Amino acid sequence: MVRQDAIAWNWPTLTPQVVALCLTIYQFALYLLLVNEPLSQEAAKRLVREVVATGTVTFTRHARDEMRKDSMSETDVINILRGGVCRPAEWEKGAWRYRFETMKFAVVMELASDTELVVITAWRFKS
Repeated sequence: MVRQDAIAWNWPTLTPQVVALCLTIYQFALYLLLVNEPLSQEAAKRLVREVVATGTVTFTRHARDEMRKDSMSETDVINILRGGVCRPAEWEKGAWRYRFETMKFAVVMELASDTELVVITAWRFKS
């Protein structure tokens, strides 16, 4: 039997922010359990093409800086994602990252969801 005066948890003091944070942590843990495998190269390419066509593509500040250094445009990046070769996924900084390459360019991106991708970096191969 648990003594009532021994319970230190005061439920009414839980704020909506604390509850939301707990749920977010729980949802993230569940996500990691369910999505611990990368997409195959074919599945990643198919999903990336769909996101490029109908979803949202965002660019990190680092990606924009690197694109500027190599005189690359957003259109270049989109074309690389549409037609480039997808390399096997690599786990980095808590996410699966996919590299798409053409003969001249490379783009590294993460899938934020099934409707959004984030371009992490991009570069032009030196000849």
